[in-house]
Amino acid sequence: MFSSDVGLISVDNFRYLYSQRVLNKNGRILWELVEGANTEKTGKHKVIQIYAAFRNVVKEIKGNLPRIPDSVSVSLNDIVTICRTGRLETEYEEEGRKYKYVIERKKIDNIPKKSREIVSEGAVLEDVF
Repeated sequence: MFSSDVGLISVDNFRYLYSQRVLNKNGRILWELVEGANTEKTGKHKVIQIYAAFRNVVKEIKGNLPRIPDSVSVSLNDIVTICRTGRLETEYEEEGRKYKYVIERKKIDNIPKKSREIVSEGAVLEDVF
């Protein structure tokens, strides 16, 4: 696990967030400005911080997870795994029986683009920094 400004994350997830320009090589959040969603009045893209785009994606994924069993917790590291691979598989046990909690979605190759799609669909509001 790697300690970063977004919390403890796996090395693979760190590399993903680094490649998406959310984190720098030391695990600190970058102050990178990216194109946000269109504004209705001007038709131009609003400029937002990359971390705000990342948070929009995280909120959208959390809001659309299938029902989570009581004995399963989904951390930010798990959400980043879903972004990176499009899949999360967690084994858990209830009443002596073993189960698998599986999430599958399309992996996210471009966090700012996905954030623009989410906001234009009205799923979440962009964070303001």
